[in-house]
Amino acid sequence: ACGLNNGGQIGDGTSTFQRTTPVQVSGITGITAIAGGGNHSLFLKNNGTVWACGYNAFGQLGDGTIIDKTIPVQISGLTGITAIAGGDYHSLFLKNDGTVWACGFNGYGQLGDGTIINKTIPVQVSGLNGITAIAGGYYHSLFLKNDGTVRTCGLNNVGQLGDGTTFNKTIAVQVSGLTGITAIANAGGHSLFLKNDATVMACGANGQGQLGDGSTTNKTIAVQVSGLIGITAIAGGYFHSLFLKNDGTVRACGYNLKGQLGDGTTTNKISPVQIYPCCTNPSIPTLAATANPICAGGATTLSIASGNLNSATNWGWYVASCGGTFVGAGSTITVSPTSTTTYFARGEGGCVISGACGSITITVNPSPIVNDSASSSVICNGSSTTLYGFGANTYSWLPVGGSGTPLTVTPNATTTYTVT
Repeated sequence: ACGLNNGGQIGDGTSTFQRTTPVQVSGITGITAIAGGGNHSLFLKNNGTVWACGYNAFGQLGDGTIIDKTIPVQISGLTGITAIAGGDYHSLFLKNDGTVWACGFNGYGQLGDGTIINKTIPVQVSGLNGITAIAGGYYHSLFLKNDGTVRTCGLNNVGQLGDGTTFNKTIAVQVSGLTGITAIANAGGHSLFLKNDATVMACGANGQGQLGDGSTTNKTIAVQVSGLIGITAIAGGYFHSLFLKNDGTVRACGYNLKGQLGDGTTTNKISPVQIYPCCTNPSIPTLAATANPICAGGATTLSIASGNLNSATNWGWYVASCGGTFVGAGSTITVSPTSTTTYFARGEGGCVISGACGSITITVNPSPIVNDSASSSVICNGSSTTLYGFGANTYSWLPVGGSGTPLTVTPNATTTYTVT
């Protein structure tokens, strides 16, 4: 385990503030499932017992105390457990007889025992049988029954219990209008339900669009998540939601300030968007020019001599600075600077962070003043004359298409020659 460890939730015998690399959890073997709460950890063993460590101020470790544990301890009185789930400060346990047990913080009735009293030893959730799956939210709990309906209890201030009200429930109630449910998920203040037709329903908090129904209005009755078909798994973050499709792609909606939706932006989404595949930033390109230096009024073509776009979608070209004034896109662009100019190029677009730039400076020399003369400006038909250029390093003559100086020509009629 790794990460925050202020309550001992890493389980390595320390309360070092954080672990930046994984360390082994002490003293447990035969683990078949794991679950994380707000600041505590749960471990299901292959013998049906459960072990826990971390923050324990509300009894969420279920060992009869409110003392934090830095090494996993066995949860009291539990056997035959087949699934575990962690809420922020409470823990849920599904037994092989279809009943559910719970311990920890119960201020909103999330333990479902008819009280709002915290429990340091697991108590049975009232009135539940035939339960096949459990999920723990911020301060509420979800229970999936073997008939495809869902029960829920706890905090309901934004409709997360889906019973059409905003009243907390200390005894599990049925989520309204849901049948054919095959999976459940919850996190912060919202709840998600996967149906047997591979669509998804949701209720509760929606201020960041986490319900994915195209709005930011909280819902006390489950609504369908927009545009989703072929969904095989669901998961909820505090303010966002994730949906796995049967083609292996993932959709997401909700809060996105830190890029948690993985769509290459930091903009919240009120309807599901596709998460990009793992992104690889572009390499820094090496740039080339067909001509450098050039004369004023001339042109040169810039190109990407080497470099990979990877997950970026195109090369962007800029002047003034990397990402400054945009002048074009693509692997080549033609430019006609009027003075010496530095050009920058980088890979950008798609899911990537815009890459670092390669650069090239195009030197612009003033156009030379070219003079010319001829050895003879009046000649007989069939005779030759020699043309001379002055003031430049290279010369191009028209209409003969010749270059250099001197240049001998034999016109057969009066002809005007131009040199550049």
